[in-house]
Amino acid sequence: MKPPLPACFIILMAAASPALAAETACPTIPGKLLAQAEVYDGPVEDNAVLAPDTSTGTVSKGKNRFDVSGVYAAGRHVVLGCHYKGEAKPVFVEIKTKVKTCEQVFDATAGGSLTCR
Repeated sequence: MKPPLPACFIILMAAASPALAAETACPTIPGKLLAQAEVYDGPVEDNAVLAPDTSTGTVSKGKNRFDVSGVYAAGRHVVLGCHYKGEAKPVFVEIKTKVKTCEQVFDATAGGSLTCR
């Protein structure tokens, strides 16, 4: 039987929990790689996928940056479309709080991330 974890360790684990970051990022799902992601201007049904404002790297490994402040200035909000390898349906994250930029890091082998600040 394992000894119980110290309280400070449990608090640190809770602070690092992906559930806490899910409102401004594609969630981290243990054992699943983020294979593809989109940034939407408004509801997914409108199909208004934003193109990155800057892009570096190659098709298989790089970084995209999206300036989304105008979306909120127009009274809309950003939605992230998060596609995980081996999962048929994407996870959508609606970001109601105002953010200025979203940054997507992608790697065809190691997976990626999409975070907005």
